[in-house]
Amino acid sequence: MNDNKKRGELPEPARWSNEIIGTIWIAAGLLLLLSLVKYSPADLPRWGLLEAFAGKTGAKGENLIGPVGGILGFLQILLFGAAGGLISVGFIWFGIIKLAFDARIWPRAVMGFVILLLAGAAWLDAADFFFKNGHKNVISAALVV
Repeated sequence: MNDNKKRGELPEPARWSNEIIGTIWIAAGLLLLLSLVKYSPADLPRWGLLEAFAGKTGAKGENLIGPVGGILGFLQILLFGAAGGLISVGFIWFGIIKLAFDARIWPRAVMGFVILLLAGAAWLDAADFFFKNGHKNVISAALVV
């Protein structure tokens, strides 16, 4: 026989899948957070397109995750500036939502997070508080010789 359920109601996902997905979200958030903690241009590898952005002083990179962390930190700062730190916080929060509350993340929470991220990036750029000494963004720093 047919189950008696409301129209449009989604089946409840298994508890173990929520735990795995939540753990993956939290691990990804911690990875992104650790890549930003000690990021510097010296962390970037000196090959390919990243060579123009790498530190020219010859200092050894001290990123907590190594060259992969340097690339992840660079991409966060390149795309979102100082608001890139919100990405890791959002990933950790999505993991907590999945682990503790068994809630669906998509679409309302993701759209709110994207709006918060873009608004934070725009506000921090307009405030002209971060990256005041030196170049305003990483792209212009690589283009200026």
